[in-house]
This record gives sequence, structure tokens and C-alpha cells, in this order.
Amino acid sequence: MQGYEKPMTPHTKAARPSAAKATASAGSPPRQSPRKPVGTLLKPADYLKKILTARVYDVAVEGTRAVIVMPTTTPQVKIDAVKGWGAEAVEVVLHGDSYSDAHAHALLLEKKRGLTFVHPFDDPDVIAGQGTIAMEILMQLQSLGTTRLDAVFVAIGGGGLISGVANYIKAVRPEIKVIGVQMNDSDAMMQSVSAKKRVTLHDVGLFS
Repeated sequence: MQGYEKPMTPHTKAARPSAAKATASAGSPPRQSPRKPVGTLLKPADYLKKILTARVYDVAVEGTRAVIVMPTTTPQVKIDAVKGWGAEAVEVVLHGDSYSDAHAHALLLEKKRGLTFVHPFDDPDVIAGQGTIAMEILMQLQSLGTTRLDAVFVAIGGGGLISGVANYIKAVRPEIKVIGVQMNDSDAMMQSVSAKKRVTLHDVGLFS
């Protein structure tokens, strides 16, 4: 299946040209082709059902309709991006003031409508799909005629994206640094690493 692959933009800003480092960032690409499921991998039987998820990512699967549940505090730009797929592809449901509220409502809709719930990040198939971003980064490096990459910066929300990217990068290019980036008002990963145990935040920032 063919889809849009976000091109890398090299970052070489440094005090001296000789000190420049090659870096890349892994994040949400522009609107993907609905023919390319980026992240969520579904069992064959699931193609016959609607798909329910509590987040925006990775739900456009050919022939499968998605129900997207998001908090009412979701920025309009993100809501518009999801609706941009068209009414035939997705149904947007806004509920609650937080991700936890939306997640609980998604589970309720799963039972009421007989849908299949796809967790937005805590799922091995989703994590494996996120890892394809790292694969595309390394493939693009080869197409540019270089293999140099010092670090990959990855945004951390639920942790699925960095889990997939880090697993792939460290499996094939262990010398490349994988650096997670979080908002200071949503730093559950930073706190968890420091405490050496999972830390759950009761509230997170609006744009996390």
C-alpha cells in the first residue's frame, strides 16, 4: 500500500560547521493517505468492524470506518485535521475535559456499539507500526547518500511512538541516540525514569 512519507529536514545549526550534528525528528506527519495504516495493525477479522480509538493517530484503514473520541479541550486544529478525512472515514466524538475522560467514554462506546477498541499507544501492534517511522528515516538517509545520524528526537505522549522508534533504531543502529521530548506540564516519562517506576499524572497540559 502506498502512502505519504514525510521527508526529513536536516538540522545543522552549530557554532562551527565542523561541529554540526545530523539529527532528525520523529513526529506526526502531514495528512496520510488512507491507504497506508500508520501505526495500528489490525487482525483480518477487525476489517469487518468499525474501529474505536481514544486518540487521533493511525486509524485510517482502507475499508474501515473509525470512531475517534477526544476531550472537549482538544485544539480545533487537531479536530479539523481528523475531520479532514471525511465523514465516510471517521466519526469524531468529543467528550470530557481530559484524556482519561475520553478514554473511559471510548470504552463505553465500544460496549454499546459493539466496536473494536484500538489503544492509542499501549499496544504492541501500534508500537510496531510507530517503529516504521524510524525505518523510513534510515531509508531516507540512504537515499541521500549518507548513513550519518547522531540523534533522533521523539515527542513523548503515551509512549508508543518513542517505544517503536527506539526499538527499531537500537536494533539496527544502536550508536544513534534516541532522545525523548516532553512538555514540562506533562512529564510522566521523565518522572517515571527518575523514580524507576511508572508515575501516573492526574492532569496533563492541553497540548501534550
